[in-house]
Amino acid sequence: MDTLNIFFDYKRPIFIDWGSLCPNSGWQKEQFYNCFVKPLCKLSKTNICFQELEDIQNLIIKIGSLIFPDIDGEWLNYVQVTNEESLKYTEVSNWLSRTLCESVLDVGASYGIFSKMALDFGKRVVAMELEPTVCNRLYNSLSDGDKILVVNCDINSPDDILNNNNLLYSRVDRLKCDAVMALSVVHHFCKKGLTFNEIVANISSYAKKELIIEFIPKDDIFVRNWEMPNWYTLDNFMLELSKIWDDLQIKKSAPDPRVLIIGSKKNDCYL
Repeated sequence: MDTLNIFFDYKRPIFIDWGSLCPNSGWQKEQFYNCFVKPLCKLSKTNICFQELEDIQNLIIKIGSLIFPDIDGEWLNYVQVTNEESLKYTEVSNWLSRTLCESVLDVGASYGIFSKMALDFGKRVVAMELEPTVCNRLYNSLSDGDKILVVNCDINSPDDILNNNNLLYSRVDRLKCDAVMALSVVHHFCKKGLTFNEIVANISSYAKKELIIEFIPKDDIFVRNWEMPNWYTLDNFMLELSKIWDDLQIKKSAPDPRVLIIGSKKNDCYL
């Protein structure tokens, strides 16, 4: 259950009382219950009845004591590279130290190793992650004041906002950053049936200026047993990237033969 009146200033949640804009409507309490209390109950598998809103102090205590159980997922136990000697770690760090981009979207952020690296270089970060429990753990690992916005989102899913009478800007317009990091995700998107054209167009739409993206070849130790399409090659991926991105550079990643590709968006590309 999603709500349109809980916004986040990075880690700080903000409740927008839309009902106060029409104070005589008489529906503020019901709105608060449906848009704030019920989603929390669903996530925590707890029940708070509508009548409990009458005792606001007790309600605050009850909401504050809610426990949100882990939700099983494919990437719950995924371990990101943490070795500072890793070639991938070094190359991403070098790019972050050079780029003048002030905001970075980290696609498939997982537990935030690279999101936090970008933060250390003074970037504002949107950490996009598919699995709710992984998002919760990343969110809870942040300190107050960390400029990392954690977003539980599948970048390849339809944008529900587009079907909401244009009440809010689209997901792309709200989350677009100067640069996008897409590390260790392309092969998973292809495994789900997406083409290079779809992957590049979608990821590129979130970037205003720069991109760093990782390509994992078929002979990678973790991919060699997958059934990948014949068109899944680095040359074909580079060809698709070149339609939107200029100055493409290939850097070695880890483990070998993975590579990182860095590019600048073409001036005439409005994705």
